Amino acid sequence: MDFFVRRIQWPVGQRCFASASITDPNGGSLRYIYDCGARSSTNVEAAVSEYSSDSRSCDALFISHLDHDHVSGLDRLLEAVDVESVYLPYLSLGQIALSIAHEDAIGASRLTVVQAMSDPVSWFGARGVNRIVLVGGQGEMPELPDASLPPEDISRDDRTAFDLKPQRPLLSLGSAGGGGAYYLEPGIGLLVTYGSTSLGWVLLPYVPSVAEPKRQAAFERRFAKVVRKFLGLSSDAAISKDEALEVLASKQGRKLLRKPYDEVFHKGSTDNHNRVSMSLYSGPLADTRYADYRAHTIADVSGKFSAEQYTTWPCRIGSISAGDAPLSIKKVRSEWVGFFANYLGSVQSFLLPHHGSKDGFDRSLLASLAAEYWIASADEDTRGYRHPHRSVSAAVWAGGRTLVHVTSDFSSGFRELVSIQSTGEEA
Repeated sequence: MDFFVRRIQWPVGQRCFASASITDPNGGSLRYIYDCGARSSTNVEAAVSEYSSDSRSCDALFISHLDHDHVSGLDRLLEAVDVESVYLPYLSLGQIALSIAHEDAIGASRLTVVQAMSDPVSWFGARGVNRIVLVGGQGEMPELPDASLPPEDISRDDRTAFDLKPQRPLLSLGSAGGGGAYYLEPGIGLLVTYGSTSLGWVLLPYVPSVAEPKRQAAFERRFAKVVRKFLGLSSDAAISKDEALEVLASKQGRKLLRKPYDEVFHKGSTDNHNRVSMSLYSGPLADTRYADYRAHTIADVSGKFSAEQYTTWPCRIGSISAGDAPLSIKKVRSEWVGFFANYLGSVQSFLLPHHGSKDGFDRSLLASLAAEYWIASADEDTRGYRHPHRSVSAAVWAGGRTLVHVTSDFSSGFRELVSIQSTGEEA
């Protein structure tokens, strides 16, 4: 069947708000969003308002990580749009503590973000999300509330509608705050289907392992001491998750985390590469062969260029959004490239990690990724962090690719439209 993929990188300045839709010629659609935050609340609220004027629904919201700059627009989004499912990384208790300590260290530990990090299932459920899915990485797996609970098939009964079907059923984690909680095992993608037909298109999230496990362990040992001291426990007392979360919920408790954070990460937030950030691939399955393919790609950067191409299979029609992945670190980059190895040749647009900072980039990525468009969602060159970094911009240009700098100027927004004719296969 014919279908269309429309992607937008919204111009919110420093941080990220990206949306996409997959539609059929009759107007049926599946919509998803990747991150929703910005340094400027005005910028992200304007973008959310524009999105909601076109659609009041979202089938899947993917959150790379719960840092304030990636989620500052969530309350506005969830007020304006009905979100069916949220996908975000599963974090161990130690990873939650480190994330909160990092936000506090950079002065961004808003109470709502702390609450979302501590208990994302209740936080999103209380805001009307029906399904909260924790995506597994290379770390520990959450405890299941009841081993007898069967895996859950979340597919819709409607045989004439778009849907996202996990390649393996989700594991139930119970419910909280009005929403159901589930676990998606590592490496499992979400197939885009229309009724019983697979379109050969997949949304594939990737949650990495901790970049520096020794530092993580060192921080967690210090965190345990803070919890015991705060609660007046003995030095060898066991600590429950509820007790640890009680400390993290307290402003004074979070203040006590600053010392162990600084002891482990001597250079402050720029030295912390252990925050877990989820990447997302959207594109054809590795073994998909479409009968025909046409792509019309529009990229507006202050009206400077627009590109259109028509091609047949094999072709580049997919995208990857990389959150804040520290791809400058060889171990992290090697695992990331290995995970997406079968898909990198199908990527047309790549959202650079961490807004195009040098911590998220290495020249070898140009050889691994076939992408034409390398997108940096960041403030204007003269403001803020001055992303993308000059070395990143120079490397992308020297590699013969197109750097797209999406700022807060609405004329800088990046848009793609892909039209596909597919024979389709049974899901």
